[in-house]
Amino acid sequence: MKNMAKQRLVGKDFVNIGVYTVLLMVVTFIVSIPFTPFMAVTYPFMAGFCALFSAPIFMLMTYKVAKHGAILLCTTVFGFIYTFMGHFYLLPIAFLSGIICEAVMWKHGAYRSFWHNVASFSIVSVLMFACGTYIPIYIFGPEYYMNLASSNSEYALIQIQYAMSPLWATVTVVTAVLLAVVGCLIGRRLLKKHFMKAGLVSKE
Repeated sequence: MKNMAKQRLVGKDFVNIGVYTVLLMVVTFIVSIPFTPFMAVTYPFMAGFCALFSAPIFMLMTYKVAKHGAILLCTTVFGFIYTFMGHFYLLPIAFLSGIICEAVMWKHGAYRSFWHNVASFSIVSVLMFACGTYIPIYIFGPEYYMNLASSNSEYALIQIQYAMSPLWATVTVVTAVLLAVVGCLIGRRLLKKHFMKAGLVSKE
């Protein structure tokens, strides 16, 4: 019973998850800014670079909270924020990615396992960062997606062109996974070299 109680999210956990989720949003937004004016060329690589720079924050959250439900809550909040920004189709994708990640993290101690974190963040990177716009195009079709993004039709057309190209869709996914792994490697180094030594994250 005590172990079960320890695994439950408490007040400070919700605060930490909220803070790190906002940080993830801010980092992905800042990283995407240089890519936006050149989306016709850079779009397949934008998700990968967002994953690269946000992976250390993701790992800091998982290692610090280290309780089941943290990733699901993080991705769901992420999805709700994007919903308020007008991208409502990302909410179910965010929720699904969180469910899959929690399945990956189900084993005891997985939240502090490097390779479990790599797998989980790769899922987030692919489903939310890389394919967050591709999936609605595949499900509803290009015309419906154009109607959804009528205020940003130029960007929507670029996204559709890349989504409908098997080669570039593959490049988008592969780049996201590779840079997610590199970002997690950086995150592990930062955790060991700085956060664990400073006592911000416990080693156990």
